[in-house]
Amino acid sequence: VIDMLRDRENDVIVVVADATNLESSIVLAIEVSELGVPMIMALNKFDLASKRMIIDSERLGKILGFPCVPVSSRTGEGVDLLLEAIAGDEAKVSDYEVLYDGHIMRYIEEIRRMDPTITWGYAVKMMEGLDIVLDKAQEDVRERVSEMGEEFVRTHGEPMAVHLAR
Repeated sequence: VIDMLRDRENDVIVVVADATNLESSIVLAIEVSELGVPMIMALNKFDLASKRMIIDSERLGKILGFPCVPVSSRTGEGVDLLLEAIAGDEAKVSDYEVLYDGHIMRYIEEIRRMDPTITWGYAVKMMEGLDIVLDKAQEDVRERVSEMGEEFVRTHGEPMAVHLAR
């Protein structure tokens, strides 16, 4: 998936979210959006979710920085709107960035200064220890990320990946 997301030729990435479990779906969508890819979020099971809560998909899209289209795979409702959004080039690269604590923010900035081609999201993935991302980085960046991880464990008592996930 990371290799696919890394491909800058993608016109659009559609993240299919479970509208009945929106919190975890938003976390996934933010992780994908941090990689700097044009995306649309399909809010699947919208028919079921709307029985329990009100989801303002338009406002959610404005907050996240990419379109959020309500759909129901069971009834087919909204699928035409999703296809129109895809075909209509409505996908957006979001500028939404999670604000991490000071140490993490400084690490992200340092990694990006070392190699300006590294996006915000890829810097985060490096700090999480994702090998497929680290393997493609320059050796000095890999070494510094390793040092950052060791430093973080010494100062925080837990691996950076655990801290980031939380």
